[in-house]
Amino acid sequence: MRPHLLAIALSMLALAAPAQAKKTAAPVEAELAVELVYRMTMSPFEEGYDAALAETAEVLGARAAALAGPGSRVSIVEATNIVLALPAVDDIDYVRANLSLRGGMSLHEAMAPELAPASTEFVMMTLPTGEEIVLRREAAMSGELVETVSSQRSEYDSSLSLVMRFNSEGTRRFCDITEAATGGQLAIVIDGEAVSAPRIMERICGGSAMISGHFTLEEIGRLAKAILRPTLNHGVLLVEERLAPRD
Repeated sequence: MRPHLLAIALSMLALAAPAQAKKTAAPVEAELAVELVYRMTMSPFEEGYDAALAETAEVLGARAAALAGPGSRVSIVEATNIVLALPAVDDIDYVRANLSLRGGMSLHEAMAPELAPASTEFVMMTLPTGEEIVLRREAAMSGELVETVSSQRSEYDSSLSLVMRFNSEGTRRFCDITEAATGGQLAIVIDGEAVSAPRIMERICGGSAMISGHFTLEEIGRLAKAILRPTLNHGVLLVEERLAPRD
């Protein structure tokens, strides 16, 4: 079955920004690195804290390497702080905003506001078109089940689309979700913002989905990084940002 076409307009905005940090006013110089200090929202006295801290440090380190380059380093200090040392980057705001996001891509049951029940299980968002849509807060599927992201050029107008291919579990899950949603809407949320809410006309069981739009390669690259971002299973707070000499 051919991938179902999901038309979206690119928009990257975090739903929840990291906590306020101590920011340096001086520009990042070539011989200096930016250090970001994170702290877990989980209490150090909770069961499983040490394992959660190590897992979170590993995920933040992987994200830092993807966002800021292989020169990034991660360390755990005083058993509470996760310190990321980043090389000088052109867009530190983008790196900072994307490091601590809980998830990249998720799919949610969606509907028009007039059809939504009055419940805290739902939240209203605005699509890039300006249309308001109501989403179920709990995601039906997340980006963890996406195996690869690639671009595909249209043979009709040469526009670029983004193609997500799911792993075996994701293929089954997406088939079940689209079967249940046939006749209704599914919202695609990337980095906390609803970017599309297409109506599902039939179940999609081919193992992939295409997001069509007039993307640039750079935009597809950023979307791909967001979708494939390692999952952060525990909350973190950015507590300090500072400059430090590079090794």
